Amino acid sequence: NESTGTRFGDILVQSGFVERADVLAALQQQRAGDPRRVGESLMDRAAIAPTAIADAVEAQAGGRAAGTETHVRG
Repeated sequence: NESTGTRFGDILVQSGFVERADVLAALQQQRAGDPRRVGESLMDRAAIAPTAIADAVEAQAGGRAAGTETHVRG
């Protein structure tokens, strides 16, 4: 969510959980009418593990980058 800081897909990519191409594909699915969230789409495509999604959600909510020492302002 851009209004709360770093976008979720960016957190996933910066943390090394997925490739940018995977996130872009999930976003394209949304634009085409898929109601699922990016993380749900990535899990359904087996591009990411549920634990990685949980780490990224925590990072986005808590203002830290998942899997890194870099801080993200949220």
